[in-house]
Amino acid sequence: PIQIVTNLVAMSGFNETPELIASEIKISQMSGIRAAKKIRFSLQELLNYFELHPDLSGPKAAELSTQFHGRLAMPWTCLVVVLLALPFGFLPGRRNVVAGFGVAIVLVFAFLFFTRIALALGTGGHVPGFVAGWLPQLLFGGGGFWMLKRCA
Repeated sequence: PIQIVTNLVAMSGFNETPELIASEIKISQMSGIRAAKKIRFSLQELLNYFELHPDLSGPKAAELSTQFHGRLAMPWTCLVVVLLALPFGFLPGRRNVVAGFGVAIVLVFAFLFFTRIALALGTGGHVPGFVAGWLPQLLFGGGGFWMLKRCA
């Protein structure tokens, strides 16, 4: 018989992949302060970590849930900014355009500030991660949609 030599070791007791282990290492090095400042993990890394730790609870669960939902909600930020700014483009008159532009800029900065506050509250465990990630988009997006509908 022909014997094939490979560099793979098959062990029935271990089912972790290198990606799961890499996610574990990266997330275990996270500190609460760094997590509150910025979303640092990809969705795949978070899903891998949740797969390794299905019964996760406590502060680590709050931080990672907030990171997960913040990452999911992030692409909707562009739509929310457009919904906030667009109604002010419909104001008639030259003077109103400048005032509308100023108000739109203030609203967008308020949205971004509120997003950071919500993520910090979620990371600290004060609000659920789902709420922290999605509330700014829903609140400001709904307000922008309402203003747009009112202008049209």
